[in-house]
Amino acid sequence: LNLTYLPSKNLVINSFFGFLRQGTLFKSNRYKNTVRYNSGNAINAFYNIDYVKTENTNFTSKWTRQEGESKFNVFGLTSGLNYLAENKEEFNLNSDSLLDGSLKYYDFVPYISYEKINGLKLSFRYSFRKDYAALSGNMLEQANAKGQFYEIDYSGNRTINTHLTIVLRNKIFEKEFKVKGFKDSKTVLIRSISNIRLLNSGLSGSIFYEVSTQKSAKLQQIFVKVEKGKGNFIYLGDLNKNGIQDENEFEPALFDGDYIKITTPTDELFPVINLKTSTNWRMRFSEFINKNSTLGKILKPFSTETFWRVEENSREEDLKKIYLLNFSSFQNIKNTLHGSNFIQQDVFVNENSYEFSL
Repeated sequence: LNLTYLPSKNLVINSFFGFLRQGTLFKSNRYKNTVRYNSGNAINAFYNIDYVKTENTNFTSKWTRQEGESKFNVFGLTSGLNYLAENKEEFNLNSDSLLDGSLKYYDFVPYISYEKINGLKLSFRYSFRKDYAALSGNMLEQANAKGQFYEIDYSGNRTINTHLTIVLRNKIFEKEFKVKGFKDSKTVLIRSISNIRLLNSGLSGSIFYEVSTQKSAKLQQIFVKVEKGKGNFIYLGDLNKNGIQDENEFEPALFDGDYIKITTPTDELFPVINLKTSTNWRMRFSEFINKNSTLGKILKPFSTETFWRVEENSREEDLKKIYLLNFSSFQNIKNTLHGSNFIQQDVFVNENSYEFSL
C-alpha cells in the first residue's frame, strides 16, 4: 500500500506499507515514510525512515534505517548536512539476548561547497560516526570515527578535467572490542583522476593516482604457559639474564611443550602505505601528421595504446619515497607486503575497420 500526499508544490509526503507471509514459517512487515521539501536551488530537505519487523521459526528481527539530507544555496555557496543511521536487532525466539548480527550506527556529515570559479568546484565534508555492535547479548558502543574530506573538481575546458580527493580519518575502538582483535586506525587517503585530450593532435590519456596511509596496531607474540604436553614450545630459561622471557628463549617441542604462542595487538601504531597508480594513453597518427605527406600516408593506418599500472603496499617509514614514486624503494624485500608493475603496449592497424584490421 503506497500513499503520497502533496500539501503544496514544494512538499511531498509518502507513506508505504507492505507485508510478506509464507504460511506459519515466515512473517514480515515493512513501514516506510519519506518527507521531501524542494524550493528550487535555495533550500532542499529530505528524510526517510524505513522499519522492517521479521519473524520466522528461529528468530525475530527489528531493522530500522534512516537517511536524511538538508542543504541550502546562496551566492553559489552550498552548505548542508547528511545523516545516516541504522539499528538492527536480532533475537532468538523466547530470548532477549541480541545475536551477533545485530548492529547500530549514527553518521553525521556536515558539508560546504563552492562552484562559481569557471569550472572549478571546491568542497569540504566533516564526518562523525558512532558504531555499536552486539557483545555477550548486549548492544555496546564499539567505535568512534572522525573524518575530513577535501575535494577539488575542475572541468573548465575540453583539454583537461581532473578530480582530487583528500581524506583524513581516525577510528578508535572501545576496550571491550580491542581484546577481540579490533585495532585503532588512522588513515590518510589521496586520490586523483585526470583525463587529458590534446585538441587536433590525436593524443588522449588518463592518469590515476591513489595513495593511502593507515596506522595499524603493531602485533606482538606472547608465550602463555599451559599444561605440559598440550603446548608446542618449551622455555629454555633466561639466557641473557635480563629478567624477561624473550622470543629467542623458546624453542618448538613435539611432545613435552608447556607453552603456546599467541599474537596480540599492542598500543603502538605503525604506518602501512598503499599506492595504486596507472596511466593510459592513446595515439592516432592520422590526426597529427599531414595526411598528404609521405610519412602521413605511411602512418595513417596506425594507432597505439599504452597502459602502465604500479601497485605497492609497504611498511616503508619514509613515506615520501612512496608518495613521490621513488621506484628504487618499490618491491623491497624488507618493507614491501605486496607489489606489482605491469605495462601493456598495443599497436593497431586500421583500428575498427570492418574490411581489415590487425
